[in-house]
Amino acid sequence: MNPPQQYKTDQQLHVLPQVAAPSLHARSPSIPAALPMSPDEICESAANLLFLDLKWAETIPHFASLSRNDQLLMLESNWKDLFIFGVIQYLPVMDLTVLIERSDAFKSEKAAEFVKHVQEYQELVLRAKELSLDPNEFFYLRLVAFFRAGHTSRDITKKLEDEQFVQAFASSAQTSLIKYVVITRPDDQLRISKIFQLLSKIQLIPPDVMTALFFQAYVGKIPIADIIKN
Repeated sequence: MNPPQQYKTDQQLHVLPQVAAPSLHARSPSIPAALPMSPDEICESAANLLFLDLKWAETIPHFASLSRNDQLLMLESNWKDLFIFGVIQYLPVMDLTVLIERSDAFKSEKAAEFVKHVQEYQELVLRAKELSLDPNEFFYLRLVAFFRAGHTSRDITKKLEDEQFVQAFASSAQTSLIKYVVITRPDDQLRISKIFQLLSKIQLIPPDVMTALFFQAYVGKIPIADIIKN
């Protein structure tokens, strides 16, 4: 499906506002050792990062042109993906042991499943940092992850008022990402497949696992999607 004419070119994608780096931690080109941050410091950094992710979404003209209903649906469905990309790009590797152990999910009958998902998340973050994604790759990945819900999630697709526009822009952003990687990393023929594998793995992490791990101290058992809606 071709994107709408007014959003068709790579040049128009490039002029979208770039993601402003949160003033939390400087991004290092190498994989840092896990920092001894306190649980409260980790949760505060996570909350700040989520807030910045949501504010970033509001700066995208293509998102702003959607109805309020579509905007809320996309934020509710995709906040977790934006948050994880933010963690990968801006936060250091962290020791999450204390957060895991103090989570209500760790004390429940589904503790083993919760720990398994957290381990998958931690492995994902480490592998992503090894890729050393540049700011433009992160920018395009955010766009793809944020808009592709229109054709990867049946539930949200049924409710979107402008499904065709969302699908078209996701396809356009994905094409631009591929072109950018091919041009800037011509010797790394596997890079684009690794990037999309990363995206797929991020989408498999349950949102409630991220909520239980990072935001329980702030929101309790209230889903982040409900907070966004209100």
